Amino acid sequence: MIAGAPPRNGYRYVEALAEDGKRYRYTGEWKNVLVTGTNVTSPNWGKQWYSREFVLEKQLATGPSPRYGVTYDDLSTREDREYWVAGSSLRVIDLQTQEVMAERIGYMWDPGQGNSYGGRSPWLLAANHACPGFQRNPFHPIPPGHGSSAQAAQTEDFVEKILIPKVEK
Repeated sequence: MIAGAPPRNGYRYVEALAEDGKRYRYTGEWKNVLVTGTNVTSPNWGKQWYSREFVLEKQLATGPSPRYGVTYDDLSTREDREYWVAGSSLRVIDLQTQEVMAERIGYMWDPGQGNSYGGRSPWLLAANHACPGFQRNPFHPIPPGHGSSAQAAQTEDFVEKILIPKVEK
């Protein structure tokens, strides 16, 4: 957990429509996975060890469809990307009524215009120039230059504010 981040209740599973038109249920858990070193130049080549990894399981969904859904849309145009600007929309939708319950629109840009000199990562740095900013908790602000460390949790933070997971006892 990130310091100052809200506690995670999370969801037991998510369902998604695949390109084949079928609905699949995804569950995830941390597992010990047997790994074999495959890099011939590494001293670990051919050796095996266990690595703790988050593993997604996929199975065909049965039963009624979910009541709520989440959509993500890229709002960026080709012209935006030429100037290293990216924008997106995240919506929580009531799938029975098609009502948009909440929407988050955000943009970010790289003031270095994609320069990767010296190992620079343009899109990671663009996260420091996001609107709205990638803030996890107003009482524990993210230091300047650390937007990408909070970016990964933005979808989950937003959705959990709208669709509050049940806490099982």
